[in-house]
Amino acid sequence: MMNEQNMHFGTDLGLDAPTSSAILAFLTANAAQRHLTEAGLKIDRSLSPDAAPLRITETPYWIKKHHDIRDATWLAPKIKSKTRCEACHLDALEGTFEDAAMRLPKT
Repeated sequence: MMNEQNMHFGTDLGLDAPTSSAILAFLTANAAQRHLTEAGLKIDRSLSPDAAPLRITETPYWIKKHHDIRDATWLAPKIKSKTRCEACHLDALEGTFEDAAMRLPKT
């Protein structure tokens, strides 16, 4: 995906070489298969060996954990999208995603 960052979901990210290299290093070091967190381990275990989902929201583990959240909830002003993890996960910026740190905002 980083090799095609000029076509990132229809957008050219316009990254220079040093920025692209830094992002690739981060992604490699923090990939789910590194099992740095419980969530990473569970995501990795939910994937078949040949799977390469483009979005975390396409992984079986993510789908299972979020299956009971209504479509209207995702569109609520405090959430807005399935990609705004920090709207519900207090530890999203740390990347740990512990169950105890999850709070669904009142909509």
